[in-house]
Amino acid sequence: MAGYQNFEIKRNKNNKSVGLYDKTASYNKANEKLTKSEKLMQGINEWVSFYRARPDIFAEDYLGITLKPFQKILLYVMIHYNYTMFFASRGKLLPCPTI
Repeated sequence: MAGYQNFEIKRNKNNKSVGLYDKTASYNKANEKLTKSEKLMQGINEWVSFYRARPDIFAEDYLGITLKPFQKILLYVMIHYNYTMFFASRGKLLPCPTI
């Protein structure tokens, strides 16, 4: 039979347990052992990979250039595909002269 020293009422049991909101989640324990400079380089690597995938966002964020939608599409296509062709004209299309 359980003695008095092993007896606990319900409120004492809850104080010792870790609740849902008290628990801290550590998903990647390898990051805890990194130095400050290694964490910084890891963050820089993530931003570099993001900006390489989306050069239009890099141009707007880092360079401060406002791009039009066709320019964003052109930048994306030029980075991701080996062959890109863009035809741009500067003048009006003139009607054919009749002879």
